[in-house]
Amino acid sequence: MTPTLWAAHSGHLEALRLLVGRGGDIEKANYHFGQTALHLAAARGHLNCVSFLVGFEANLFALDHDLHTPLQVATNPEVIDFLDKSATSQILANKKEVKSKKEKALKDAERRRKKYEEKMKKERDKEEKRIKKVEKEIGTKIDTDMPIPTLPLNTIKKTIVEVKGPTFTEIV
Repeated sequence: MTPTLWAAHSGHLEALRLLVGRGGDIEKANYHFGQTALHLAAARGHLNCVSFLVGFEANLFALDHDLHTPLQVATNPEVIDFLDKSATSQILANKKEVKSKKEKALKDAERRRKKYEEKMKKERDKEEKRIKKVEKEIGTKIDTDMPIPTLPLNTIKKTIVEVKGPTFTEIV
């Protein structure tokens, strides 16, 4: 999440204005969900941030990883009404431009989702290598639901401390 995305998510209009004024990218999307600043502000119901971003020409037709627009993720009725009216006015003003914005949004969403899936595949591969390494060290197969020890076994064996004195049973 970029500072611009955090400001939109939190509803901090002054911070959002400052960040966008200094070059913050309102079309940049977060990593895990592919949501833009407009998605985040709309989902949290921050009408002031939504109106600022729309006024700053954020793409109303931007898509997240699940191919939802900011209007589709909006929760506040005022935000929904505002985004609906804004989208309608853009469509009525220039259908050709709206069509190109929708096509760009779809391409961007597909590109971001593909990039995210590639990174997740790399992470899964790293995790599988790590599991195999631990299995080799301990000599048994690990159930993937079982947490993987983070310390090498030889380190764990060295940290076992022997307690001298009476046992609990002897005390009782």
